[in-house]
Amino acid sequence: MATVYEALQRGRQEQAPTAPPLPRVSKPHPARFGVEMRDLSGRIQSLFEDRKPVTLGITATDAGAGTSTVARELAHHLVGEGRTVLLCGDPADLDVVRIAGGETETRTRSLALTSCPGLTVVDIADLHRRDSGYAGKAAFRHWLSENSRNFDFVIIDIPPVLEQRSWSGFMGSADGIIMVVEAERTRSEVVKSTAAVIAEASGHVLGMVLNKRRQYIPRGLYKWL
Repeated sequence: MATVYEALQRGRQEQAPTAPPLPRVSKPHPARFGVEMRDLSGRIQSLFEDRKPVTLGITATDAGAGTSTVARELAHHLVGEGRTVLLCGDPADLDVVRIAGGETETRTRSLALTSCPGLTVVDIADLHRRDSGYAGKAAFRHWLSENSRNFDFVIIDIPPVLEQRSWSGFMGSADGIIMVVEAERTRSEVVKSTAAVIAEASGHVLGMVLNKRRQYIPRGLYKWL
């Protein structure tokens, strides 16, 4: 018994080995539109298989149609596929978590790392103002040509060109433009006018995203719900 007691005493005095702390893993971005983004991603990547980076502008016919949501969701989907993405827009609208101390100064703008590996953001909120003018867009176009080479995709959240015509000068520098159209709100005349402005600026509309579409349930089906 004395031997057992002494062994227990030694066990209490010795410190038990502690396991190393687990690495912090960022919370994955919830795929709100996984199916839609997979379809959109497949259509885009088939057009630019041998090009890097691919620069995509996402704009809308009207304010509030959801360009920031589409830009953010597409960026997260591409990152999930193993791509590196530079997301350009107003961080307040893009709703991404930037890592403190993860910014790199590149002359006039900063590249900020995010909690999502592979996703980098650049703040262009100043260019979203109506009075930002053509010169600011030209400077940003030059900045992109120097700082986007290490990314697979560059996604730019662009305000409606009918409301901010100074963005029309940027359309021709993107590989393609995606138009976001709000269902049951946007008139066909506005869609045609937006497409015409982009075409006049040498931009190439890849297609349209019909956003906020509602799935109506026929009245006769309610009794089965």
